[in-house]
Amino acid sequence: MNPPSRSLAFPLGACLAFFLEQPALAQPQPRDPPCYTAFYQIIRPDGSGIEVQSESGERIQWSDDGALVLFLSAPTQGTRVRVALPGGVVGYVEEEYLAPAEMGGIIYSGRMQVKTLDGGTVNVRRDPSLEAPVIDTLADGTWVTEVGFASTLPDGTVSREVELGEWSEISSPVQGFVARRFLVCASEETP
Repeated sequence: MNPPSRSLAFPLGACLAFFLEQPALAQPQPRDPPCYTAFYQIIRPDGSGIEVQSESGERIQWSDDGALVLFLSAPTQGTRVRVALPGGVVGYVEEEYLAPAEMGGIIYSGRMQVKTLDGGTVNVRRDPSLEAPVIDTLADGTWVTEVGFASTLPDGTVSREVELGEWSEISSPVQGFVARRFLVCASEETP
């Protein structure tokens, strides 16, 4: 039996739709963003794993069932999505064979943990842009306090109106911006 096809937009879109459809409470309540992750696992019903392909469809490598990948972009043609694998390999896989990885907590508390595929570091930047200077790095597993979100718009301007931007503004252990895909919600064991 094949699992139902999962759209990668589902976890985020469904969570946002859920929050937006809730009846108003007596007192206005701030809405916490849902905990989502850019980390996915390769899932095949037969446990056989999948072929990771180049943009042109050539085989790059084989990935085992259960392997962790980092989601990079939604399908632009067909049903293949761009992912990063451990070791820095970037390729395309069929979205139906990906499921959100379970890690960290499910309730947003503002405490996040740095997560990388290889246990490496992530850059902290002065502004929410890949062109902004790197002011520090954070090791895999580092706890951070998230205080806001930002997205760089196509025209290069920065918007803080986006509830779940591609960048997280952090206040500790250093102030700056981290690519949100490298953060997972803190579990109940938050220090």
